Amino acid sequence: MKLTVAIVSVIIMLASLGCGTDATHAGGTISEKFHERLHGASRPMLVNFFAPWSPTCEQMKPTIDQLQHDLGDEVEFFSVNVDEAPGLVGRYELQQYPTLILFNNGQEQQRWAGLTPAPVLRKALDESAARSDGRTTAMNERTGAVTFHGNPLTLIGPELSPGDQAPDAVLLDNDLSPVLLSSFAGKVQIISVVPSLDTPVCDIQTRRFNEEAGKLGEDIAVLTISMDLPFAQKRWMFQGNVENIQTLSDHRDAAFGEAYGVLIKELRLLTRSVFVVDRDGTIKYIEIVPEMTSEPNYDAALAAAVSLLQ
Repeated sequence: MKLTVAIVSVIIMLASLGCGTDATHAGGTISEKFHERLHGASRPMLVNFFAPWSPTCEQMKPTIDQLQHDLGDEVEFFSVNVDEAPGLVGRYELQQYPTLILFNNGQEQQRWAGLTPAPVLRKALDESAARSDGRTTAMNERTGAVTFHGNPLTLIGPELSPGDQAPDAVLLDNDLSPVLLSSFAGKVQIISVVPSLDTPVCDIQTRRFNEEAGKLGEDIAVLTISMDLPFAQKRWMFQGNVENIQTLSDHRDAAFGEAYGVLIKELRLLTRSVFVVDRDGTIKYIEIVPEMTSEPNYDAALAAAVSLLQ
């Protein structure tokens, strides 16, 4: 009797860890159907790993349905009920639902966990579909746009100018929750971009903007964006007693770096820069610091931000 109970307990434990047997439907298991579709797909394929008991999955369903309606001719769509496919849960190390994974040529290209804004998914799917059918050229690259200790580096993305509409992007807050830049609309934004908070110049830059943020009032949002992990940003904020700014991480998708043209190709870091955006989402001031080890022009950025309050 004890042996039987022990065996049952092990089976339940393995299933909870994603080691159970996938449910079988007409035509084979969910896993078999998934792999058949994945490796037979001639287009990019977006897989929605959902849990029927998750409210977030229910919230995402209209977005997925609309994307499938709009892009069904260019992108394959496939949904997996994770309760019926514990093997796939283990294989792809799924921890949050929904998890959306974009595959191309059978390989994972990008993933999103939790509630993900429709514009973010649409942009990624459009770009993947365009690359798949040869409609795009190589991403913008600006060779020698900045230097690091005098050595030239390449920036990826467009070269924005004052007057351009500020691109939207999804970043991660310190608790891993997604944050849209557009959520700061209505406020003047100072966006301070640094390679890594754990380096001396980045530390100085971020502390200076934190100090100034305490004097600027609630109508100006001061953001610091880097490729640091959200956990590292949270630790740095706590250790430095920094409370007047918000740190956001671009490490997952480099969405900000690519959209704002500040992603360093050789290092996958963000180059030192400052953007000032008005209440309506128009860029009013840009500084891409030519030498990464130099500090930005704080006074010019602050003056640009304050002038937008008048």
